[in-house]
Amino acid sequence: MNQSRKINRSGGRDRRNRHSANPRPSPRRLDPVITEIVRNGVIAVTEEMKTNLMRTAYNMIIYEALDFTVGLFTPQGETVSIGIGLPMFIRGMAETVKAKIRHFGRDAMKPGDIYVTNDAYTTGSHLNHVTLTLPIFHRGVLVGFSCCMATGSTSAARSVA
Repeated sequence: MNQSRKINRSGGRDRRNRHSANPRPSPRRLDPVITEIVRNGVIAVTEEMKTNLMRTAYNMIIYEALDFTVGLFTPQGETVSIGIGLPMFIRGMAETVKAKIRHFGRDAMKPGDIYVTNDAYTTGSHLNHVTLTLPIFHRGVLVGFSCCMATGSTSAARSVA
C-alpha cells in the first residue's frame, strides 16, 4: 500500500488534516515595521516610568544612585520591558511578580489594587528593597502588570549624647 505524505516548504511533514474541509489557516506573517513601532512604544513606556520615578522620588538613593528598576509584565508575569535603573533588580522583580500571582491569584486581583512586598527570599535582595506591583486592566480584563522595585526608607541608628 503506497501512502503519500505532503511535505511543507521547510522539509517537514504537513500536519494539517487532509480530510478537513477547512485546513488550519497559515500563521500571519509579522510586519517588521509594526513590530518595531510596538517594541519602541513599550520601551518608551518603561523609560517614562523610570523618568517619573527619578523626578518624583524623595529618597536620594533613588534619584542619585538609581537604586531601582521598573518594568512591564504579561498577565503570567513574564517580562515585556524593563526601564533599567539598577540591573541586579531585573530577575528579582520578575520573580516577585510571579510570586504575587501565585499567592493572590489573577482572579482575585481587581483594578486599583497594588501589591507590596519586601520579602528578601522572593526578591533576592535585602529588606530595604520594596517591590510595588500594579495589575493593569483593559475593559475589566487583566492585561499585564506594572512593577517597581526600589529602595524604601532607610533607617539609621542615632546616638544620644
